[in-house]
Amino acid sequence: MSAIAAATGTVRSVSRALDILFALEPGPKSVTILARETGLSAVTTRRLLGSLMPHDLVVQDRSAATYRLGPGCLTIADPVARGGTNRPSARVTRPRHEGTVRSVARASAILLALGEGPQSRGRLAQRTSLTKSTAHRLLAALLYRQMVVQDKATGAYLIGPGAMRIAGRAQ
Repeated sequence: MSAIAAATGTVRSVSRALDILFALEPGPKSVTILARETGLSAVTTRRLLGSLMPHDLVVQDRSAATYRLGPGCLTIADPVARGGTNRPSARVTRPRHEGTVRSVARASAILLALGEGPQSRGRLAQRTSLTKSTAHRLLAALLYRQMVVQDKATGAYLIGPGAMRIAGRAQ
């Protein structure tokens, strides 16, 4: 049982899942590293990762055998950033269509790539394995929500004030 769970009497599996999410905050990690950092067995770590993945809170990179925070974390951060406003209910809803999940994942990939510094649309498309037209469409949506901004002098895209507000409140 994690120290927080023991001290607060919280549900152990929820506390363990949160320990995994917090351990992934700095970046992608393997099951072995996650297990070591959280004090869980590899079997328990895999089981919890399997529970977090359908909610898109964790995404697996099979080629690197690592896991990272997923776009579902942004879904949670959005109402937090708004102070819980503009929502008809506090109930968590899941996207009904695969297209929605795919778009969120793609937009998240763009934001993650921009975390490394300003980049052109073409470079973002290349880094995220998107077509230029898909990158353009997603960047337009991200610009509208001020998640990204475009440098007028260079045309490069940067993380915008909307994303910074979410990141600041999530910390």
